[in-house]
Amino acid sequence: MMTAAQVDQPGRRWVRALVGSAGPPRLIPAARTGVCTGIAVAVAVAAHRPDWGLVAVLGCFTSQYAPRDVRWRAALTLTGIALSLSFAVLVAGLLSTHRFWAVVCTAVVAAIATLLVPALAIPPPGMSVIVIATAVATGLPSGHAVRNALLVLAAGCGCVVIAVLETAVRTVLLRHTTVATTSPRLSFRDWWEFHIRRSPALFMSARVGGTVFVAGVLANAVASALGTSRSYWAMAAGAAAMGTGSHGAVVRLRVTHYLLGSCAGVIVAAAILSSDPAPYVIAVLLGLLMFGAEFVVIRSYALALVFITPLAILIAHTGRAGPLPALVADRLLESAIGCACALLAGLAITKRWAQRQLAASSTATLDAIKATLAATPTNVDRELHALRLRSTRLDLIRTRVSGERKAVRTAVASALQEAAQVSAQAACLLSAGRNMPHVAERPHRSLP
Repeated sequence: MMTAAQVDQPGRRWVRALVGSAGPPRLIPAARTGVCTGIAVAVAVAAHRPDWGLVAVLGCFTSQYAPRDVRWRAALTLTGIALSLSFAVLVAGLLSTHRFWAVVCTAVVAAIATLLVPALAIPPPGMSVIVIATAVATGLPSGHAVRNALLVLAAGCGCVVIAVLETAVRTVLLRHTTVATTSPRLSFRDWWEFHIRRSPALFMSARVGGTVFVAGVLANAVASALGTSRSYWAMAAGAAAMGTGSHGAVVRLRVTHYLLGSCAGVIVAAAILSSDPAPYVIAVLLGLLMFGAEFVVIRSYALALVFITPLAILIAHTGRAGPLPALVADRLLESAIGCACALLAGLAITKRWAQRQLAASSTATLDAIKATLAATPTNVDRELHALRLRSTRLDLIRTRVSGERKAVRTAVASALQEAAQVSAQAACLLSAGRNMPHVAERPHRSLP
């Protein structure tokens, strides 16, 4: 006979999955992001152009990629992200008057970002923020694409400067020095082989881009039928649902979080908009919303959506005020369309593709193991480097296939088991290789 505690375990697991678990400390990055957002909007309000401040918030998303301590290398990465956001907003703004091409633009950005973000070792939140900014830009008032892009770039660069200064001041006041960890970079050939040519990245990229495209097309059709113009929310929802991976298990959990968080978030947004706050109050509220989203996003994406949703509504409706009930209904409808497309895309994988990926990667890792065992002392470090690359790729493919739909996992169960055994053999050999004197003399190359 089952006890009450045992009966309640599935419910408790569901609640834990929704609420989340404790993550790394986010107080400093969250406070930095909130301050950057508040300053950007407050400056625009002081210039009597609050609508410019709402557009500039898209550039403040740059701060979400910042680590706790921003040194010169992180500053360069953040500057590149600010430039990417600005360019995406520019192109999307130029195409905003053409609904179909705006959808194509957002889908292409989603595919490229999905392919390059992990390959370039861009930290979380990964590709989702770039795609969401592009989707939102397609819904901004037309005719101001260059201005909007410059506002986003200025806000992004301002975030970089604030992050660097904040790190420097905190280092001096606390006399705290962070030891910079430098990881050797892959050669271009290794980078191409690992991340592009012989990896599942192309398939994942196509799946995400296709999801955003289908969501945009369907949302445009619904918008035309209902007389609305907010189809960009569907594309943003599809990208957000696939923000941490396009395989089925992750997408299902992400969709649940997105829908529940959005439902709670529209209530917050309705309360803010119905009170008709003053411009400076909006600046403070946006800063607080960005702080809250950044502070809890690692713990629970559903809780983060409670802050992100009103933030997105305020940004996306710059100069397009409308009835509050219609605004909320559009948000929920378009979000449902995007999430439905993401769920369907999460099923779009064949058993043959998964079997082929596992078999090819397992064979390549076995060949690398044999080559390492037969290596001479003069080239063993090179063979260990090759083994490390192939073992890492095998682990990546195993993780992705293990998250696909049940029918795929069942069909490739034996291949997954064999891949796990090969991965264990590679791990043992790599561990033994690190203890070899002639190998330890030189640092190994690792993934960035």
